[in-house]
Amino acid sequence: MMKHVFMMLALAFFMVTVSAGEIRQWTLNNGQTIEAEFVSLIGGKVALKTLRGKLLKIPQNGIAPEDLSYVELLNPPRLDISFSKMTRQHVYPPLTQWFEANNVPPRSLYFNFSTQIKQLSPNPYHHELIAEIFVIAVEVGGDKNILIDYRKEPFHLSGENGRAVSIAGAQDRMMTTYLAPSGRWRGEKYEGYMVVITDPRGEIIAHATTRDWWFEKLENLRRVPVGKTFDEEGKRCWPSRPKESDY
Repeated sequence: MMKHVFMMLALAFFMVTVSAGEIRQWTLNNGQTIEAEFVSLIGGKVALKTLRGKLLKIPQNGIAPEDLSYVELLNPPRLDISFSKMTRQHVYPPLTQWFEANNVPPRSLYFNFSTQIKQLSPNPYHHELIAEIFVIAVEVGGDKNILIDYRKEPFHLSGENGRAVSIAGAQDRMMTTYLAPSGRWRGEKYEGYMVVITDPRGEIIAHATTRDWWFEKLENLRRVPVGKTFDEEGKRCWPSRPKESDY
């Protein structure tokens, strides 16, 4: 029983599972063609199912390059996505022409953002990928979200770059909070990020996010301009209205 379990785990490790492919013509390196459906890629062999239901296992190097490219597309790489931010504080003088002696100066931070994407799976992947990077803040003293940075960058994972890329985001992006006359703090503060990776088909192959609901509202967030506020549906909206006592 235990041996059977280990065998199943080993198979799961070497097998990339995808949805059933379309029936198409495959060309082998010897010139032979086969009408078949892609099933899986296991241990360096491409499994194809013919129209008669026969399962063929063909070494990757036995298939024409254009068909190998198709197999790659159906087997996107497994990725590790990490997001980093560096901050430094802006220090206000205790007294300036804007602040009275008994007022608390604003609190401001400068942010530098970057995203790192690394391939974890061993199989080469030659297709271009697209990274969409959203950086989101929230209102202090309000209930809206703010899209403070958005990047859409193409990239390749190859042996030349160690199958890893770093994408720079906004640099020296200032976020400030201040004490309103009402005694309430207002402004904006960093909340989190979302990174979405798509392949040439437009299929999402990986994502990482601070808040799950941002990913659920992805299509709406794609329409929000940088610097604008959005609601819990991910739709652009007006900022929260200050209270009269905040003026």
